[in-house]
Amino acid sequence: MAKSQEEKQFIQLAGEFGVASELFRRRIQASITYGNSKSTDVVVISGSGSRAARVEVKSAVIDEWIVGAQALNAAPHVVWVFVHLPEPTKAFSRAELAEVGKAAPKYHVVASAQVKRLYEEKVRARDAGIAARIEAAEMAGIIDAQGASEDSEEPAAGSTTKPKGLAPIVFHRHDVDGGFNEWELVRAAL
Repeated sequence: MAKSQEEKQFIQLAGEFGVASELFRRRIQASITYGNSKSTDVVVISGSGSRAARVEVKSAVIDEWIVGAQALNAAPHVVWVFVHLPEPTKAFSRAELAEVGKAAPKYHVVASAQVKRLYEEKVRARDAGIAARIEAAEMAGIIDAQGASEDSEEPAAGSTTKPKGLAPIVFHRHDVDGGFNEWELVRAAL
């Protein structure tokens, strides 16, 4: 069953608040931004207040994320966090606590230069015909699992894709696994 826009917003906000929580745990000042046309998801500020960095958050209930052409705007002060938010489970006894751990959010922190490189590689592979085409149904499933963002917006009526080269690209867990819990990348961006 397709998720409503409200459900997608909950997914995205859960990811953003989770990222902010993890940053605060590491003594990094973070502020979530709000609005329909925001330019970043989370802003982090150095302890002295003299430097700031941006954190782009991609949240999904599956470990696949749609990334748009904004990935091409690599800057050292931008860090991406890909958040996997499995459906929550309930534990009814201490013996079941391991099951709860499997449903914990997972964070993959990746520098913008690497996101740009991955995006460009995937565009080249797609354009060269090396990568398999993602079927419309599979893309719809990923869009349904991802939090609301301009990358996950469904195409306008009558349109099936965005212009070649600018179409959203799917990042899989293996693409971002190297950044699993690499929170120091955020501190380094400041």
